[in-house]
Amino acid sequence: MLTCDLLGFLIMQAYPDLKRGIDFWVCHPVDSKTLEQTGPAIIAGWQNDHPQPILDDIEKWWAQYGPKCIELDAERVAKNRLPYLIDEADDLVEHCLDLEAIAPDRATRDSAAQTEHAARAYRQALRDVPKQPGYPLNIDWPVKPADPGE
Repeated sequence: MLTCDLLGFLIMQAYPDLKRGIDFWVCHPVDSKTLEQTGPAIIAGWQNDHPQPILDDIEKWWAQYGPKCIELDAERVAKNRLPYLIDEADDLVEHCLDLEAIAPDRATRDSAAQTEHAARAYRQALRDVPKQPGYPLNIDWPVKPADPGE
């Protein structure tokens, strides 16, 4: 389904001089309860010297720019997800260090040390996600190690 971001990207590819939110506006219908998109995005406003695109124009642009559009959208999603996961990995490393410092027995300390090592490797794997050959369309997301304190 065509989202506002995708439609905005297509318009800006066809008309590089236009600015979204200034020269044109896009929107999409949403479910009133879930606020999830229920239909394709449309042009809600058009204030510039170019003729307003019609569905045929958008379909032509999709054929021309669609693959790049999908790639950029996938990259945006990945870049938004990565900082959250890296922060989560940082918290796991810190939690393991805390457990090692206060653990009452050797087994708990050893478990925390092993998880800390795994968490550091996980964090590095997350940082390396953009280097994966299929990035951003085919990402092999690293698996978060279990927290020894849970």
